[in-house]
This record gives sequence, C-alpha cells and structure tokens, in this order.
Amino acid sequence: MAVKEENQPQIELWQKVLASAKTLRFEVIVVFLAFVLVLVGVYLLKSPGKDEGITIIGDQAVSETGDITVDIAGAVEKPGVYTLKDGTRMAEAIEKAGGFTSFADTEWISKTANMAVKLSDAAKIYIPQKGEKMTNVLGSDTQSGVININSATESELDKLSGVGPVTAQKIIDGRPYSNLSDLVAKKILTQKAFDKIKDQISVF
Repeated sequence: MAVKEENQPQIELWQKVLASAKTLRFEVIVVFLAFVLVLVGVYLLKSPGKDEGITIIGDQAVSETGDITVDIAGAVEKPGVYTLKDGTRMAEAIEKAGGFTSFADTEWISKTANMAVKLSDAAKIYIPQKGEKMTNVLGSDTQSGVININSATESELDKLSGVGPVTAQKIIDGRPYSNLSDLVAKKILTQKAFDKIKDQISVF
C-alpha cells in the first residue's frame, strides 16, 4: 500500500501531462485549420473575376461591346466626343449630339451628306453653318471625287493619283484615321504623295 501511495504523485503527474498533450494537440489542429481557411480566403480574393464586356490584354482593357468613339463638331446643339455602338449611322450620331442648330446649312447637308452611312471608330463629323464652304462630302466615299480613306475599298483607293494596289492596302491596314495628315504621320504616304491626293480624300 505504501508503494502505491509513493507512486500516486507520479501517476497524477503523468495524467496531467497526457491531459495537457491532448489539449495542446486540439489547439494545434484548430490553429492549422484556421491557417488553411485564411489561405483559401486569400486565394479567392486574388482570383480574377469576370468583367462584363471587358477583356484584359496586357495593360490595356479592350471593350467587347464593339463601341466606337466619334468627334461631332460644328452646327450641332451639343458638340463633343461621343461613345456609340458599332454600326451607328450618321443620323443617329447627329441626334445624339442634340440635332442641328438653327445655323446649320441644312440645304447643303440634304444635298451632299449621306445620313445613312455607318460611322467608323475615331471618325470626325463636322456640320457646316450657313455660308461656310465645304469641300468634303459628309458620309460619302466617292461622291464628287472625294474618297473616304476610313471605308473605301482597295479598288476605290487605287483610283487616287499615285496610289497603286500596294499603297491602297497600306492605307486600309493603317485605319482608322481621325485626320488626313495621319497618312503622313503613320508613314503610309510621303508628304509629296499626300499633297497630290489631299483634296481627293476625307476621313468621314
């Protein structure tokens, strides 16, 4: 009996050690599970979501909705830069800009402007006021000898002075153009070649 009483403290000590070990093991498991949950949460937060209508390519965001941006100026109620749906026609763009002002040369527009033409990205639309002299034809590719370099075919471009099939294809590949001078800036034409055709072309 005396031996048992002498061993009793050691037995109680081991019982305490085992109980502590069980508690410590439980705490380690809880901490480990918490750590796993944190890692899962961080992964989910960093995972890229799906952006509607936008595809990220490098550092640029490209719209998949097919929007175009056009500059509308001159005799309209609300001139400015507008973002429109691809396929928007001239008449719809003018309406977006508030329509013509009372100073617009509506007679010239009705005779020469093609209000049904579809606009291209970076197009420039200028509505003349009464008394202004206009050489370009709004929304026309070939009327009055003026060719729209943003929409003309290779055969139409080939008709320009000094422009053959190779240069015509370069003009097509360099689209869109916001100004005629872009032909020189993009090194598609030399200044000398540009000067020969600048009165025969338009960007809208």
